[in-house]
Amino acid sequence: MDVGVFMAMVGFDFHKFEMKSEKTAYINVYVDEYLNDKLIKHFDHISANKDETPKAYFDLVFTKLDSSKFTMKIYTLSKNDSIEKVQFRIGELGLFKDLQVNKAKFDYSWKRGDFNGNIGPIIEIGKKIPLLFYATAVNENVDGKTVNAFCSVPNILLNRDEIENKGKIEHFFEIGIELVEKIE
Repeated sequence: MDVGVFMAMVGFDFHKFEMKSEKTAYINVYVDEYLNDKLIKHFDHISANKDETPKAYFDLVFTKLDSSKFTMKIYTLSKNDSIEKVQFRIGELGLFKDLQVNKAKFDYSWKRGDFNGNIGPIIEIGKKIPLLFYATAVNENVDGKTVNAFCSVPNILLNRDEIENKGKIEHFFEIGIELVEKIE
């Protein structure tokens, strides 16, 4: 049985990404939360841990790429109408983050960023790469009726600077990675 199918059976969503990097670097996982097109919260695991974690231990625990290809797995679980639990796995490193949502008011869905199958773009140092979006639906007018739609969410969010996409998605999380050469 496929791992993704099994995970779905027990209530988890499973997302797997294979990426390439030209240089050796730390993988920094970030979660940006937006409300009405404005960034309201930023989290990244390096900033959240670098002050309290000794440098030697940090180098052991936080993944530094030593090859050009790596795999990242993201598991998600809906805990209730207000918490979506996310786990990131890069090799043996596991990171956890709770997303505060309002499922009583909005419909949410997981959508992939700019990926062809599981294969992502070549990653550059210092460039944010969105892997997943957890977003509210887009209200579409279909035959005079308003319906909630998710099919256009990735395209809207990847091109959210364009004027026609402003205000279409009320609340969303962008989850991705950024390569960092050194931790300061």
